[in-house]
Amino acid sequence: MSKNVWISLLIRLMFGLIFFVFGLEKLIALTNTIEATGGMFDDTWMPRAIIGAFLYILPFIEITLGLSFLVGYKYRMMLVITGILLAILTFGLAVRGDYEMVSRNLVYFFILLIGLWHSDENRYCLGAPSIKD
Repeated sequence: MSKNVWISLLIRLMFGLIFFVFGLEKLIALTNTIEATGGMFDDTWMPRAIIGAFLYILPFIEITLGLSFLVGYKYRMMLVITGILLAILTFGLAVRGDYEMVSRNLVYFFILLIGLWHSDENRYCLGAPSIKD
């Protein structure tokens, strides 16, 4: 097995576990998550209704992404969707002025780019084409 396959597999598993667990935690305490996180934006120009709507659907998106990564379903597309989600989350963090978390999200984004770079050699995904050594 080539190093590219290992890189792809490990990135997929890492993102899968992170998104599944964080999404599940948010879903279990959905009302508290919406209130606590939404309250962090009270001093910003962003409307509370938009924040609340986004926070309501976020756990479902994260759980879906997590499961998709774990089973390897549409890996490349899930990486692109994750990149869009990270951009949205990073925008919100920047509006809130949480620059430490913005920099942490950039680390995830660079890992995501490495995953995209190596996604051609992803044999252990559902529907992945067979790659001959």
